[in-house]
Amino acid sequence: MLNSDVTWFPLHLRGAKCFEAPEPARHFAEGYGVQNVVFVDDEVKCKRSVRQECNIFINTRCTYWDAMILPPWLCKSPPEAILQRLLHEVAHVALKHPPNKRVVSSIAGLTIQLPSSPWDALRGQEAECWKWVLGLRKANSGKYELLMSAIEGWYLAHTYEHKDWSDLPEAQWAKYNKGTLPPDLWLSVPQWVRDEFRKQAQAEPIESLQRTAAGAVEATSQLVSQSFGFTILFDSRRRCP
Repeated sequence: MLNSDVTWFPLHLRGAKCFEAPEPARHFAEGYGVQNVVFVDDEVKCKRSVRQECNIFINTRCTYWDAMILPPWLCKSPPEAILQRLLHEVAHVALKHPPNKRVVSSIAGLTIQLPSSPWDALRGQEAECWKWVLGLRKANSGKYELLMSAIEGWYLAHTYEHKDWSDLPEAQWAKYNKGTLPPDLWLSVPQWVRDEFRKQAQAEPIESLQRTAAGAVEATSQLVSQSFGFTILFDSRRRCP
């Protein structure tokens, strides 16, 4: 376990349960200018992945990873959700994005300014980062799979306390959503998301999922809002990645 009481840690993560990321993940991130890659497993202190300068801190808890089963992420497992969070923060550094002024870390916790719509998390610099992630998965599948293998190894070896999610996508979806996954996941997201991301998000469907036409954009909007931490100001127990 890493010492989280150091100056380059965000204030809200001081004293959190932190771990060194697997070597392939660190090596990959360093190639894009990242100095430190920290995995965080702390259900109280860590509500989402964050970046502080060239250091990135990845939330490895997957309580609500069902949101990332949806497009454009199309994750098939908790380790893949962790991998995409990692790549997203690497992208911020690689693309030289300035700090997000809507996210403020303090000893009291992480304060997040709510966007007008949860889907706004897929606009602007955030969109650039997710396209970077999806572009890597599409254009360099070998590198993506190598990183995926490293994250899976860490995930299987790590002991989670109070693990409150399922590793199976069907069971995870049923845990927090009514019914089974819709027959076409892309129809569950707004049209502009489909137009913006479908070309980049080339991933194989989850073959074992039993799907019905139950998806609705309104429902998934709420899911994405909760999953990416937008409700944290109102209730820290609500879903976040």
